[in-house]
Amino acid sequence: RWLAAIIIARLNLNIRPILIASHTLREHSARVIQRVWKQFREQAYARRAFGIALIKKWWRVHEDIIRINMYNRAANKIKTFILDTKDVIPVMPAIYKYKRCVVALQRQIRSAIERNSVTRKKLLTQYDKVEK
Repeated sequence: RWLAAIIIARLNLNIRPILIASHTLREHSARVIQRVWKQFREQAYARRAFGIALIKKWWRVHEDIIRINMYNRAANKIKTFILDTKDVIPVMPAIYKYKRCVVALQRQIRSAIERNSVTRKKLLTQYDKVEK
């Protein structure tokens, strides 16, 4: 038994330097990876900040031109709409009157259909009573 303990202790002493070396190698690798990752993150942040600064600078230069063009397009749309509807304005009262007549007719038709269905139900119930 004591012989087995001595052999195991001897093996442990032989393996210990190898384990320590691999452990330090792993620690060194982890430190290198962390350092490289930190550098990459800082470079990416710097690139992103530089890109945002470029876009802001470009926007400050071109903002007035873009807004003027945008307002001109909107004004042109309104102007063409007014010019198109100028000829239609005298006809609009007739169009509104026609629309009101159509809506009133739809309401009358719906009420007539509802009345007919109610009277039909009443007649059917009376017919069923007579048949029994």
